[in-house]
Amino acid sequence: MMLGLIGMIFYPMVYDLFPFTKEEFGFFAGTTLPMIGQVKVATGNVGPDLVSAALQIKLVRVAFLIVLIPLVMLVSNRGERRITVPWFVVAFVFVSFLANMLPQFAGLFEWGRTLSTFFLSAGLTAIGLSVDFESVVDEGLAPFGVIFVSWLSVVVTIFLFRNIW
Repeated sequence: MMLGLIGMIFYPMVYDLFPFTKEEFGFFAGTTLPMIGQVKVATGNVGPDLVSAALQIKLVRVAFLIVLIPLVMLVSNRGERRITVPWFVVAFVFVSFLANMLPQFAGLFEWGRTLSTFFLSAGLTAIGLSVDFESVVDEGLAPFGVIFVSWLSVVVTIFLFRNIW
C-alpha cells in the first residue's frame, strides 16, 4: 500500500521530470503500481487519455495470476500429491467466466458492484484495524527497504527490456 500511495503522489512528477512518452508512462504505471485504483489516480493526473492504456497493462498483470497461481501451487507442492485450490480462486474464475463469456449474466452482476465495493472496503478496514503497530515500529525501516528494492528491480527490468527492444 505504501508503494501505491507514494506512486499516486510522485508518479505524475516522475512524468514531468523524465522524458517519457505518454505510452511509456502508462506502461510504467501499469506495471509498477500494485492496485488498479492507484494506476487510475497516477495516470489520470497526467492525462485522462492515459488511464485506459495503463489499465490495460495492469489488467494483463492481473489476468496473468490465473496462470501464475496454479504454477506456484504446483512448484510448492512437489512432494505432495494433492493440490488444494482455495475456494475463492474457483469462485473468482467461475464468476469471471459467467460475467464475461455469457452476456445474459452480465446484467445480473451489475447490482453487485455496490456490494463488492462495500465488502472490499470492509476487508481493507479489517486488515488496517488488525495491524499491530508495535510490531511495525519494532521492524523499523527494513520492510520499506525491501519494498524499494523490489520496486527498483521491476523498474530496472522494464527499462532494460525497453532499451533492448
